[in-house]
Amino acid sequence: MLPACARPNLPIGPREGSREVGLPKIDKINKMYILNQMSNPYPTSHRASPRLQGLPTVTATQLKHSTADVLDQVSAGKAVAITRHDKPRAVLISLDQYKELTGSQSGWLEDLQAEYRGMLDRMQEPEQKAAARRAFNATPEEMGKAAVAAAMRSKIENSPKARVG
Repeated sequence: MLPACARPNLPIGPREGSREVGLPKIDKINKMYILNQMSNPYPTSHRASPRLQGLPTVTATQLKHSTADVLDQVSAGKAVAITRHDKPRAVLISLDQYKELTGSQSGWLEDLQAEYRGMLDRMQEPEQKAAARRAFNATPEEMGKAAVAAAMRSKIENSPKARVG
């Protein structure tokens, strides 16, 4: 440590006579801690998602130098995660897997739309409209009685005797 006469006399806190009031003095250890925290980037996780953990990985450089080998592996039906700086950036899949993924989406969406249209049509039937009108116009006492009755029906339907017999 330097002798007191050789150390620069630089105050860390507010100067005497300055308008800076209420700023705390920062000792050397706190200053080092603050500077260290300021120099650290935000914490990031280098862990791959659970879905990617089981995939074989290839760095972007390896892909560049041995594209044919990686394509052979992918054509065999094995997806490959491509990493850059130890982080997964892309997944390479075979053409068959791609067609399977993109082809099934339209059928799935059409099935969901058909199910929705069927539910909407059933809700437009006169009995359903009348039941909805009764539910909206019911008093709290009537709603309570209906809830108890539904719970009792559910209890009876789900009882072991009802399943056996």
